Amino acid sequence: MRGFTLLELVVVIAIIAVISTLGISAIERYNAATKQTQYCVVLNTLRTSVTNYITKYHKVPTATELQEYIEDDELLVNPYTNQNIFLVVGSTTTSGWNIDQYGYIQSTVQCEVINE
Repeated sequence: MRGFTLLELVVVIAIIAVISTLGISAIERYNAATKQTQYCVVLNTLRTSVTNYITKYHKVPTATELQEYIEDDELLVNPYTNQNIFLVVGSTTTSGWNIDQYGYIQSTVQCEVINE
């Protein structure tokens, strides 16, 4: 009865290592795409809220005004930081987005959502 040679075992281990490396990188790309999609959904909700706020009050809201305006205190979470996307009390920056003087939301993450 003959067993496996050392060379055959090394080849099998190398094949398994290559396949697992490809699988791990595919999972990382999927997770990154998922986070970007989630962030873009949140930005779309913000854009809709800004548009509705401007229609109702005829002015561009600040982040604090927008947070108060969003109905049912909907918690919008930044998937990159797992924190509320609005200003933290006492903080001077938002979680990667900004409302410009015309009501357009600018973001550090590129989304395919079109400003209206």
